[in-house]
Amino acid sequence: MNNIEVKGLRKSFMSRGQRLQVLDGIDFRIDGGSFVCILGPSGSGKSVTLHIIAGLLSKDEGSVFLGDSDIAVSGKPQLAFVFQSPRLLPWKSVENNIKYVLKGLGQTRQEMDDVVHRVLEKMDLVHFKKYYPHQISGGMQQRVALARALALESDIILMDEPFSSLDEITAIALREELIQIWQDTQKTIAFVTHNIAEACYLADKIVMLTPKPTQVYAEININLPRPRDFGGEQLFEYEKDVFRRFETCLVESKSRKEDFI
Repeated sequence: MNNIEVKGLRKSFMSRGQRLQVLDGIDFRIDGGSFVCILGPSGSGKSVTLHIIAGLLSKDEGSVFLGDSDIAVSGKPQLAFVFQSPRLLPWKSVENNIKYVLKGLGQTRQEMDDVVHRVLEKMDLVHFKKYYPHQISGGMQQRVALARALALESDIILMDEPFSSLDEITAIALREELIQIWQDTQKTIAFVTHNIAEACYLADKIVMLTPKPTQVYAEININLPRPRDFGGEQLFEYEKDVFRRFETCLVESKSRKEDFI
């Protein structure tokens, strides 16, 4: 399985005629087969980091390694990416949205049909394959997006706050489904979130980012057996610890900015 290693990553953007430093030398590692949540406040560069790992955005400095390969040398990697919104094509059915990402992979029509059936079955969506996005709920649309990512059969799935727009009941169900898929497939998952409870429930490890200019503030291992119990005492203790660290991170970051000014 491929590890992901981020070394000295820096990224800035031009904003109102000035250069805005977003990532300021971040380093972390995601072991192959693990589930890691990247946690940070809004605007801290979580999505920017994920897009750089995916090869969707260029970096200013630093390196991203997938296994032994630097993506700057090996080119845009073949990874599965689940966005914050499902990004389904409204004029295509559920099954054809999934087939769309398989085009160009050299598969026969039968092979594509087999892949689509397999991932729809895994996500309990077989009976909805002829439906169009506007005919299914937001939660089901996000399950289609996950099925589409699984269809690529990549060892690595990158997920950018995929449940943030859903109601909590739907999000809880999808988190449980995601953990089951991860355990069944042993894929490497990097999951961006600003939700502390979500991160503690999902992750083997949390990479906590500071506000920008962003650095890694802490790496927190969540040493709890699975399945984890939403509202359980052990999980709640981790949530309290992560929340305290997060508060300290924000206070220290504010102080650092004031000292700089």
